[in-house]
Amino acid sequence: MAPSSSQEFQLAAACCIWPPSYRRTEAIRAAAAGSIDWARFLRVVRRHGVVGLVHDGLSRAQIGVPPDIARQVAEHAAALVQENLALAAEALRLQQLFAESDLPVLFIKGVSLAKLAYGNLGIRQGKDLDLLVAPVSLPAAAALVEQAGYRRFVPPAEVD
Repeated sequence: MAPSSSQEFQLAAACCIWPPSYRRTEAIRAAAAGSIDWARFLRVVRRHGVVGLVHDGLSRAQIGVPPDIARQVAEHAAALVQENLALAAEALRLQQLFAESDLPVLFIKGVSLAKLAYGNLGIRQGKDLDLLVAPVSLPAAAALVEQAGYRRFVPPAEVD
């Protein structure tokens, strides 16, 4: 038998159900119906990087979240939006550089996927930009990214 999840984890998981629906709202309300350790809940949310989904879910479900917790979730969600907007702007800058150099590139995961999957940059946390290029384009792409201000650490530059 699998160990049961904490009520705080269950609430966070319910907020992660997508897309928004009656089923999601009811799952959030059911998970929040018991006694929630709100400080623990915040730790779970931060650990799993789901503050955007949680903010959206709690806002839509309109459950009685303690004001301090609601404020912290909203602040973290606002910071997430700012971080993701910065990543999206950087992706656009890099996309333009690749286009000007006639190098095909594909942005995967992160904010690109968040926009496609959720239609909103404030829902899912991004940390970095993941670029996919054809193997034959790798030397030119690496040079372009370096010219854009990035530095290669792993693997070292002497590794082709």
